[in-house]
Amino acid sequence: MAKHHTSKATKVMYIVLSFILSCMMLVLSLALILQFTVFKQDFVTSSMEKVSYYELLRAEILRNLKDLGYASGIDESFFDDFLDETVIREDMTEYMTNFYSGKKTVVSTDRFKQVFNKALDEYIVKKSINPDSVSKENREYLVNQAISIYRKSVQIPFLSRLSGRFMEIKQVLPITIGVSSVFIVLLMIILIFSSRWKHRAVRYICYATITGFIGMAVSFIALIATKKKRNLNITSQAVRDLFDHISNRFTMTFLYVGIFFAVVSIALFILFRYIYPKRTHSHVGQGSLEVSEED
Repeated sequence: MAKHHTSKATKVMYIVLSFILSCMMLVLSLALILQFTVFKQDFVTSSMEKVSYYELLRAEILRNLKDLGYASGIDESFFDDFLDETVIREDMTEYMTNFYSGKKTVVSTDRFKQVFNKALDEYIVKKSINPDSVSKENREYLVNQAISIYRKSVQIPFLSRLSGRFMEIKQVLPITIGVSSVFIVLLMIILIFSSRWKHRAVRYICYATITGFIGMAVSFIALIATKKKRNLNITSQAVRDLFDHISNRFTMTFLYVGIFFAVVSIALFILFRYIYPKRTHSHVGQGSLEVSEED
């Protein structure tokens, strides 16, 4: 009877350890996914390249500036070539770098202002307009309006509001990854060396990886299901395409991690079956010798 109770208590202990291990694996997986996706600047900038973000954004800026030009009596041809993607790229890079480093997320408009004023001077000369006929106040108003359009176009909606909370999570992620990794290693060591029967450790580690697979699969399905219900008030086609691309890449990461857990689980199951002790019998004279081990 005492042996039966001991065996039952041991099983409960292993189940608890396996459950804690699975939780730590899920925490580590989520932290790593966040660390190497939305909390990594290169992840966002690479998405910008893949959706031709700067090209789309330039087209939107020029379209809005042309509306301003109509009201100011400026020919549409003025806006055709004056703004290069390089200016937008440099300002956006600086803007995103400030966001990811925790600095104030303000779009720098110095380069745009310089380019716009230079193009305006060339336009005045080209159209043989007397510079004295253009009042300083009207020119400043035109330049400021153009800067305002440019700034609003380059800014990503909601980014400035998320800046504070974003940095808090970003600072916690490395600690979470480190702590959960240590716990996973310690739990595996306990499972492996707490019993002379190694197949038992393999089995309960396998249970943990299967739980990890289920967690990633449920998260992936949930993200796919909620994607159709998202109704973000984003008027910019460039920002909307960028958000969709980032969202798709982020969602697919859960699938990849889930596949990893599935492969590891299958490998552990095969290992478990391989090292599982077989029940054997040896007959010696009138007696018999049986070697076995409880699951």
